[in-house]
Amino acid sequence: MARPDIIPFRLRDDAGWTVLELLTVIIVLGIVIAISAPAYTGINDHSHQQSARSAIRNANQALESYYQDNGTFLGVSADVLHDDYNKEIHAWTSGSTWDDPLYVESSADGSSFWVCTKSAGWYGSKDGPAADIEYSKTTPTSSDDVECPIP
Repeated sequence: MARPDIIPFRLRDDAGWTVLELLTVIIVLGIVIAISAPAYTGINDHSHQQSARSAIRNANQALESYYQDNGTFLGVSADVLHDDYNKEIHAWTSGSTWDDPLYVESSADGSSFWVCTKSAGWYGSKDGPAADIEYSKTTPTSSDDVECPIP
């Protein structure tokens, strides 16, 4: 006579999952998502800030070259910087679809500039050659109260 098997957790001829197994899987997935979602959004947010920083740094180098060539910032624009100094710089226009478009403006006397960009939700701006790059989730303004036009 054959020895009877010990009754398993689930009968061998049952198909499908038990409610307890399904609930366990759902709870574990919920915990994994709850832990990973904030980490992902933080990384994504940081990458947009870094993208804005990179665009401002590229513009700053091109602006320094422009000043070396011309002795002034008068006449500078993102289009000039793109055409003559750095093809990765793209001017902001109302219909532009570029990533990290730039807006550049010179002071009235040509001794300074203001540049701003936007990468996803982050703005980057620099108000003059000696200023630090600033980052914000709100629209920046220059020292002359000019608001960055990039929406």
